Amino acid sequence: MALAAATGNPWLALAAFGISDFFSSVLNCIGPTGVALETDHVFGDPTALPRSMTVIALPAILLGELFAHVARAPFRRTHAAFGEPIGGKVIPVSRR
Repeated sequence: MALAAATGNPWLALAAFGISDFFSSVLNCIGPTGVALETDHVFGDPTALPRSMTVIALPAILLGELFAHVARAPFRRTHAAFGEPIGGKVIPVSRR
């Protein structure tokens, strides 16, 4: 909604939603498939499932934290541009 308001183009917002949905679907398939492939081909033992899940989940968690940290600045700038408060106050935007 904010993207459509900012650009005046609702199709851009729809495209962004579609891209986000596509990546979400792909990542939801990669996790279980990665665990299965690692359990079968790397460990070669069905009882190694907990280790395989840990090996797949740990990098995903760390990457998620990194992406969330990187996205904080653009998120704050977007909210400040629309005058929406974050935590009850408007964060000033520094122009580069």
